[in-house]
Amino acid sequence: MSQAKIVAFYLPAFYPFKENNEFWGEGFTEWDFVKRAQPNFQGHAQPNIPIDGYTEFDSPEFLIKQMNLAKTYSITAFCIYSYWFGGNRVMTRAFDYLAAIEETPIDFCIAWANENWNRRWDGREQELLIEKKHDQINDANFIDDHYAILNHPNYLRIDGKLALLIYRPHLMDAPKTTIRNLRNRARELGLGELKLLMVQWFEESDPRPFDFDGSVQFPPTVHKRKHYPLGLHPDFNGTVFDYDDVIDLYLGSKSDFVEYKGVMPDWDNTPRRLRNEFEVPSLS
Repeated sequence: MSQAKIVAFYLPAFYPFKENNEFWGEGFTEWDFVKRAQPNFQGHAQPNIPIDGYTEFDSPEFLIKQMNLAKTYSITAFCIYSYWFGGNRVMTRAFDYLAAIEETPIDFCIAWANENWNRRWDGREQELLIEKKHDQINDANFIDDHYAILNHPNYLRIDGKLALLIYRPHLMDAPKTTIRNLRNRARELGLGELKLLMVQWFEESDPRPFDFDGSVQFPPTVHKRKHYPLGLHPDFNGTVFDYDDVIDLYLGSKSDFVEYKGVMPDWDNTPRRLRNEFEVPSLS
């Protein structure tokens, strides 16, 4: 039996770039949210201060260091978010570095965050920053624009196929046609076959209606019983789940399609939302 692969989602947002400067203020990075985090209940591990401090993602060496650290703890690969808006690429530093590195300590793959970019990071449409307009023909250009990454010797393969995750396929224009065009374009460019995986999104978990090869659990989007910890702040308007309940729910679920299980140690979205689940407070 082959050893299980452990793939960590990787957000390459910890450096200033043009769009964030325009939308959030000069020099903004995700560290701004991490720094302002507050405890919301007894035992809540916030703020969570990183071991190496609030280090900017500013060099290929920094990425290699993170990969080596992940490898130490048995992580097999990073799944790196791509923010691609029909040719307009945002937050590309990780891919720029990878394209110039001949060999990496661990493998990597892409998760295409194929939705509008807004201030709430939850897929809703309020406060739209960059719109993603899907087109069943032009969406295949995603393969062209990521060719150097997909063709890298350390790109993650599953069953000999290039693993490509897509966040919200139901937003696509004619999803089945789009998926077919993506597969065909990969073949045309000599990349071979794609292993297309759908990221599970709330009630949407079955990849078959979109002609995907499987789905990936994404924490924590399924409905669960709320938990009320000790010392909950009276102004907290978010949701807290009991970790044991989440484990029981996921382990107890069965599906008749290919489903890659997800784990979520210390999942916590409050650095972005503080005490309001439905609003991203101002940084000022």
